[in-house]
Amino acid sequence: MILDKLGGLTPVINVLRERLSLSAGLACVIYVTQPTPILSFTNEQLRQIAELGADFDIDTYWLGADGDDPPVGTPKNRSEGCAKPL
Repeated sequence: MILDKLGGLTPVINVLRERLSLSAGLACVIYVTQPTPILSFTNEQLRQIAELGADFDIDTYWLGADGDDPPVGTPKNRSEGCAKPL
């Protein structure tokens, strides 16, 4: 998971975030064609996100099943539903 790769960089990220008045965020976009997946996070993962002072955003998009049109407001292709840059 990305948090494992960032773990040792948390102090550096926080110093840069504070000195440069930046915000931190993690964004996850999930495209589904079947029922919405179950998402779960361990206490350790939540602690790591909190230590980063990061916002955490999860978006799920129903793409429909094999050729169905997605509901109104849902991206019809993946490039339309990209998460905003961090």
